[in-house]
Amino acid sequence: MPALDVTPVKIGDKHIAASEFCDALRRRDLQQYQRTVDRVVDYHLVLQGADRVGVSATDEELQKGADEMRRAHGLSAASATHSWLGYKNLSVDDLEKNVEFWTVGRKLIAKECGADAYKAHFDAHKHQYTRAALSIITVASKDSATDLCDQVKNGKASFQKLAREHSQDAKTASAGGMLGWVTLDGIPESLRGPVSASSGGGEVLDPVESGGAWHVVEVAATSKPEYSSEFDDSIFGDLLTDWLDKERGGVTIEYPKSD
Repeated sequence: MPALDVTPVKIGDKHIAASEFCDALRRRDLQQYQRTVDRVVDYHLVLQGADRVGVSATDEELQKGADEMRRAHGLSAASATHSWLGYKNLSVDDLEKNVEFWTVGRKLIAKECGADAYKAHFDAHKHQYTRAALSIITVASKDSATDLCDQVKNGKASFQKLAREHSQDAKTASAGGMLGWVTLDGIPESLRGPVSASSGGGEVLDPVESGGAWHVVEVAATSKPEYSSEFDDSIFGDLLTDWLDKERGGVTIEYPKSD
């Protein structure tokens, strides 16, 4: 990586060092600057961790990773890859480091966490993978929620009609309360248990309170998958994030601020 005293810009006889641009970025958006720093730090933590446990990526594995990345983005020709990199403001070196990060990272997690880690993580975080097709009515009081729930259960009015007339959830009211397919971690925690226990089929749950409001929920369908390798990409990202969080705790990472 070039030193920060290099000159990316020259105006007449004045040389403007790269460090000045870094300072400007830091002043303009410290969060973006720190995210950029975090990505660089994560890359080196993964490489150091891999070296510590004795794993590395072969040239063949890196080439396979690059090929898979290009296929995922529909980049069949070299010219298309370079155009895509230009559009993303990335260099070939950026691409190679990204492929190395993920390829080495997978081998590192396999070594550090063991063969059963993926299924164990899935079992411990099923709310991330369990999905449900929901409709919701949100009102201010328990009495209102109970009354609306009773009307639906007793066949006095349809859930959709009551949602349009009474729900305070502006995003779903006009659609008859339809929330669509969501994962359990995408709904309030107080709803996760009742929704997960539902068998679907249009079941209307008893009112549940969350965030100062009361909700009546209709469960059209649920999807409760068992573990399979199709979840491995998502699980790997979670395992790597957990590993990086722990690894950062053992090193000193400073974010110097501009005056």
